[in-house]
Amino acid sequence: MLPLIYRFLLISLILYIIRRNSAYPFLSCRKCCLYGIKESFNGREATMSFLPTNRRTLIILLLAGVATGLVNGLVGIGGGTIVIPALVFFLGVAQHQAHGTSLAVILPTSLTSALIYWYHGHLPISLTFIVALTGMVGAYIGARLMNLISPKNLRLLLGLFMIVAGVRMLWPSS
Repeated sequence: MLPLIYRFLLISLILYIIRRNSAYPFLSCRKCCLYGIKESFNGREATMSFLPTNRRTLIILLLAGVATGLVNGLVGIGGGTIVIPALVFFLGVAQHQAHGTSLAVILPTSLTSALIYWYHGHLPISLTFIVALTGMVGAYIGARLMNLISPKNLRLLLGLFMIVAGVRMLWPSS
């Protein structure tokens, strides 16, 4: 039952992202594509595709997805360290859209990793609920604040946070 629900949620999330972010140039379908769907959004009709028509873009997205899953499952960090740079620097996606996409990618990758961790007894449920609930409040506030920050400053903030977190991880814990 769980795999069916998980697949339904994942497909729903992908459809929502595609529908909300029709400005992505690599998602617009000018040729016949696999899994092409016709979507109507805000009164205008656009043909969308789950798979980009450009082979280079598809390869970059596939590599970013695999790397994101590996990093998420192995060291427990979100996809932002992989997805955002890949989308911004290799595919030219706008900074804010890359952040939104990264956040949407966290749900399926984290759920998959968390299920494996739970199966092996490495997921303390009481801690998880407390951090998840307060994290949802912080995520709401952060997402609202993100709209007030320029793309340049958002990129700078992400880079600084990644540097500080990386340097801090090098010191032994006390």
